[in-house]
Amino acid sequence: MADIAFEKDLSVAETGIEGLKVVDLAVHGDNRGWFKENWQRAKMCALGIPDLRIVQNNISYNDRKGVTRGIHAEPWDKFISVARGSVFGAWVDLREGSATYGKVYTTVLDPSKAIYVPRGVGNSFQALEDGTAYTYLVDAHWSLELKRTYTFVNLADPELAIQWPIPLEEATVSEADLNHPMLRDVVPMAPKRTLVTGCNGQLGRAVRALAEERGVAKDFDFCDIDTFDMSDPDAYSKYDWSLYGTVINCGAYTAVDKAETPEGRVTAWKANATGPALLARTCVNPKSEWGKLIVRYFPELAPLQAIRNNYPKTPLTLDRVDVGGRGGIRQENIIDWMLSGAWPTTSLMPSSQFRQENLYPRD
Repeated sequence: MADIAFEKDLSVAETGIEGLKVVDLAVHGDNRGWFKENWQRAKMCALGIPDLRIVQNNISYNDRKGVTRGIHAEPWDKFISVARGSVFGAWVDLREGSATYGKVYTTVLDPSKAIYVPRGVGNSFQALEDGTAYTYLVDAHWSLELKRTYTFVNLADPELAIQWPIPLEEATVSEADLNHPMLRDVVPMAPKRTLVTGCNGQLGRAVRALAEERGVAKDFDFCDIDTFDMSDPDAYSKYDWSLYGTVINCGAYTAVDKAETPEGRVTAWKANATGPALLARTCVNPKSEWGKLIVRYFPELAPLQAIRNNYPKTPLTLDRVDVGGRGGIRQENIIDWMLSGAWPTTSLMPSSQFRQENLYPRD
C-alpha cells in the first residue's frame, strides 16, 4: 500500500497543459484508516477548479499491478482520484487548436492527490498496486453518440515518450489500447458544437456567412422552425444538448403589423417568448464556457470575457413562474422583478439610490 501523505493543505497546482490541474487533498488518518473530502465544491472552486456539474461517478477497479489503460480523450470534464492503491497517470492534450496540443504531463496519484481533466485532454494510467480503485466524476452521461466523438492516442507513441514504470510489454493492456493511432495520425477533438436557430432568417443567414468566412462552419449546426420548433417542449429531445457549447438564437417573429392580430399574437408569443424561454432553460449550465467559444470564433466580442462566469444572474421570463433557481441561477417573472425594487442595482449602490440618481438627476 502506498504511503499516504496525511494532513496536507488542500491546494491546486497548474501542470503546463491548459485547464489540467493537480489537487492535493487533505487526508486525515489514524489507527482505523483514513478519511478525506474527495470533492468539495465550494473549497475547490475557490482554488480555481471549474464548477463541475457532476452527473455520473465511474470507478475502474484494477485487479493487478501493471494494468494500463488509455490514452482516451473524452468529450466531458472529469475529476479523477484514487480510492485505494496508486497509479502512474499520463495526460496528453488532444484538443484541436490548443496552444499545448501534444504536450504530456505525468504524475503519481494516490488517495491524497487528484487531478481535474478538461474535455479533450487524453487520460491514461497504470496501476502501481494490486487492487487499485480509480474513480472519476464526470459532467456528462455516457452515450453512444458521445462515444463516437472520443479521440485516442497510442500509449507507446515515441513522440510522447511516456516513461511507464512498468514496461508496456510487461503490463496488462487491452487489444484496443494497443492499437490506437500515433499522435501524427490522431484526429484532434473538436470544440463543442454551436447550434444556430432561425438560420433562414436575415440574422441567421448572416451568422452562417460569417462562420463560413471564418472557416468554422464545420463546427456549427443550423436549424429553423421546419426542423426545430423551439416553442415545442417535445422538440428538445431531438438534440443531445451535451454536444453543444454555444447556442445562438436567431429565430424571431418580426412581422410587427401581423403580430397585432389575434392569430399573429399567438405566433409571435411562441416565437419571441415561449421559445426563447424554453431554449434558455435548456441551456442553463453554471459551468458553461460559452463565452470562450464565442470569442474564439468572433474576436470582436473579446470584451465579454471580462464578465465573470460566477456573476449573479437572474434570467427574466414573461411566464408566470415561481421564483426559483436551477444550477444556482435565479429565475423570476419580469413584472414581479420590476415591482420588487430589485432593479437595477450594483454592489456599490442600493437599487433605491440608483433609481433616484438616474431617474431624477440633480441637474
